[in-house]
Amino acid sequence: MKKVVITGASGFIGRALTKHLLSLGVKVFAVVRDKNALIDLKSDFLNIIELDMKDYNKIHLYVKEQVDNIFYLSWSGGISNKSFKDIELQMPNLVYFVDFCISIRNNKLTKKLIFIGSDRKAKFHNNKYEDIVDCVYGKVKESCETIGKNILFSSDILFNSVAFSNVFGVGDYSIRSTNTILRKLLKNENIDLIDANTLYDWLYIDDAIKAILCVANEGKAYKSYYAGNKEIRTFANIIDSAKKALNSSSNLFYGRYKEEYSVNYDYLKYKDIYMDTSFNVSTDFCDNIKKTAKWIQENKIGE
Repeated sequence: MKKVVITGASGFIGRALTKHLLSLGVKVFAVVRDKNALIDLKSDFLNIIELDMKDYNKIHLYVKEQVDNIFYLSWSGGISNKSFKDIELQMPNLVYFVDFCISIRNNKLTKKLIFIGSDRKAKFHNNKYEDIVDCVYGKVKESCETIGKNILFSSDILFNSVAFSNVFGVGDYSIRSTNTILRKLLKNENIDLIDANTLYDWLYIDDAIKAILCVANEGKAYKSYYAGNKEIRTFANIIDSAKKALNSSSNLFYGRYKEEYSVNYDYLKYKDIYMDTSFNVSTDFCDNIKKTAKWIQENKIGE
């Protein structure tokens, strides 16, 4: 891998991927809405492209050479539950992505595209209603996967997608549940939580980057993957382990929040990445929790 395009390069996962590939001497075309978002990354291998998502179909005007891989991490819309359910907010993402795929197909811009998906495509209603999911966001993501791979197949451009549940770690400035829970554990605050036995998955950022690259290098053609731990744990197992790692005295009230939806990890075929690639989780969960908590404290995340 010598040359790549990364869209959404200023986000949590996108920035981590960009930094990692730059450290390996890979030439990176980093596509962002605001070029100042990457101003701190100093590298002769970095080429910053400032481009709004509605103009992604013009990517060939900025990248005028074929690259080995394109990593598509861009997404428009917020991260709140309300925005996840807003179809008018989420649907343009499908249009932007389809236009982008047509552009790279017509201009033969890459050998392979890696799309970053979401476990929310498999977060179904607990009453087993067919195709009733917790938000339109997840199904728009899945639609991008399905349509994208079909567009690119006609030009022999390879395609894979990689979906995650909860990626956490140093560098995440958001106030998602992972950061919020760790911040409360640090402060020894009482925490109201979902049901203890809900199946859940937390993956550290370093392992997420490893998973993306394993799929890019080894994934079976046109296949969608879920990247997470080899064994899916209960929510209580994860949070209790985090509490112990931080020596927190927080009281954990499981079941205070009732969820009507849960992720079906079998639908995601969560073990396929272990069968098809060399991916494995190589970091220690408790160490990762401690590093992340320290970073949250130092950067006053959520304060």
